[in-house]
Amino acid sequence: MKNHFQISPKVVKNVAPFSKALKESYELAIDSKKNWTVMIDADLLPSPQLVVKFINKIINRYTDSFFEGRAYVIDKFFGGPRSAGFRIYKTNLLKKAIKEIPSESVSLRPETYTIKAMLKQGYQSSEKKDVVGLHDFEQFYEDIFRKGIAHFHKHHRYIRIFEKCWKQESQSDEDFKILLLAISFAQNVRAEDAFNKNLINDFLDKNGIKLTEKDSSFFITEEELNNKIKSFKTKKCYKKFKRIQKVNKIKQFFSR
Repeated sequence: MKNHFQISPKVVKNVAPFSKALKESYELAIDSKKNWTVMIDADLLPSPQLVVKFINKIINRYTDSFFEGRAYVIDKFFGGPRSAGFRIYKTNLLKKAIKEIPSESVSLRPETYTIKAMLKQGYQSSEKKDVVGLHDFEQFYEDIFRKGIAHFHKHHRYIRIFEKCWKQESQSDEDFKILLLAISFAQNVRAEDAFNKNLINDFLDKNGIKLTEKDSSFFITEEELNNKIKSFKTKKCYKKFKRIQKVNKIKQFFSR
């Protein structure tokens, strides 16, 4: 991405909880004085070609009241496309948005909370199904373990749908073994314990598990990335998840 856009991206690293990282990200964006700000999570492998296509679609279409846009990614653990890890913001509105960021005790999803707060003020948001990259592929085991804890607490109602699929995938992919291990751990801890290394290490030691981390030399070309996105086939568990999610949204609509 850096080479493609010929810019020096700002990196927010080792900042927790997420509400604090979000605040720091907004501050960096405001200081940049750019018209638009693209935020990409570290667990996303973005395709420069697809990112440019999506950005152009957003900036050429929306009015001054537009605040935020989201693209889709191919999510490894959900088994299909969903909105995650990629957003584009109208930079001059981030000064208002930064005041809406909640603490972790208020919301486990501070960015979503902030966007909803801005929508209540009359600003616009858009979610497009354009896929811009791969999400949660080629991640370190430590990060996958934290992701498993987050998934358990954020998507608790859907975990059982995915578990059968994850167990099948774990026979040939170590990532899914780590994810299932994290789900087991998450049942007895809080969401914020995803960053409690002592608690996690105690759990692993008691279960006789020693994680040998992945090699950090992974590299993928843009062509390989685009081919992987094009050839990806959605999983059965993802299709079931989407059906149930749709039913739940209908129920929520009529229960208002």
